[in-house]
Amino acid sequence: MMFTRLGILLLAIYSYTCSAGRTLTKDECLKFERSNFIQRAAKVVRVYESDPAYLHCTVPHSNNNLVAWTRLTDDALLTAGGQSFTSDTRFQISPKREARDWVLNIRRVMLSDSGCYMCEINTEPQSTQYTVYLEVHQKKQNPTSKPDPAASVNKPKTMLTARMEGTTIILNCTVEADKHSTIDVMWTKDKKPINLFDEKKYDTSYKTVSRNLIVYVLKVNQATHLDDGQYACEGEEFPQQSQTVHINAALVSPPNSSRLPTLNLFVLLPIMVSFRHAIILL
Repeated sequence: MMFTRLGILLLAIYSYTCSAGRTLTKDECLKFERSNFIQRAAKVVRVYESDPAYLHCTVPHSNNNLVAWTRLTDDALLTAGGQSFTSDTRFQISPKREARDWVLNIRRVMLSDSGCYMCEINTEPQSTQYTVYLEVHQKKQNPTSKPDPAASVNKPKTMLTARMEGTTIILNCTVEADKHSTIDVMWTKDKKPINLFDEKKYDTSYKTVSRNLIVYVLKVNQATHLDDGQYACEGEEFPQQSQTVHINAALVSPPNSSRLPTLNLFVLLPIMVSFRHAIILL
């Protein structure tokens, strides 16, 4: 059933994009919207090159709807459901099911990423289409100018920590900002986007600790040595923070033992790799 609905949605997108494939102005892009519902997310997203971009798409009905993101500038199908159809690892789909929001994350945007993007949802009797126009601006560089101290003070501070609970890796990305506001966070492993659509493997959430302190949480369930790697969190308003995680499952209980396996989590500090601390859970 899921495959059939996905196939129908892909066929509709293919039929549509065959007639597109040209450079669209901002006004032309926004005219492609087709919906009986209000899209409260921004229709025009402006970012600087090398920064991340977040394109939002709110599903009007249940969570069972399939969502696909297409770049109309070159007819490129980027994602459909939780599947990626591009080899460009900068693109990541991040579903926020509580808000019924399917966010297209683009890491380190380039000037060539500017253009029209369409989110299509397989609603009845016809699909719902939301368009977002991405404007990527070149950063101004002035070698003679000095850094603005106020800008560095107001920039949010970030810290990434890792710990083990049972067989679950828990990464906490703590963001300290001057004002309370939720921030779109992108999670990566070995510099590649994590497939957050795999809800059995990954679980994301956030909690507000105080007025200016938010903790974003990534849980990696049933962790094994395959989950070793460098994990990182980054956002549009704060710098990337990373931690290298290594799981050592050498101490394993005998086959007939009722004792749970022991996992050692080694968190390699990014500043001085020669120092490390281990968390041993029995």
